[in-house]
Amino acid sequence: MGRMFKDKISRMIGMIEIFIGTVTFLVCTAVQFFKISNMTAKPTGVFVFVAISAIIALVLGGGILCERKWAKKYLMYFSGYVIMLKVMAYMGVISMKGPIFVVFPLWIKDIISIVYHLAVIYFLSGITFTKS
Repeated sequence: MGRMFKDKISRMIGMIEIFIGTVTFLVCTAVQFFKISNMTAKPTGVFVFVAISAIIALVLGGGILCERKWAKKYLMYFSGYVIMLKVMAYMGVISMKGPIFVVFPLWIKDIISIVYHLAVIYFLSGITFTKS
């Protein structure tokens, strides 16, 4: 992969992570505390888990945009973690008592998430950041 392509991919990944983190946090908070729409609040543990994951995605996205080595390392780890959670949920090993909100059917959302996070791991493993 050429340097220009790698730069575009890393910027796109950073922006996607910031978008996912921001939207997830804002919507989850609105559902949990302001009871928007017909969505129901979830158990506190589920909300806290999703909110923390959203904040992590937001911070890592910013780190990727700034080309920080730590952000690359932790986003690759976080992506693997998300994939493992999805797989374990489908195997029945863990249960989150339902998603906070669903725009698409859950299985479509999960497939998109797994494919995206596999792509993040693949592309970031081929990119070198110079800033610590």
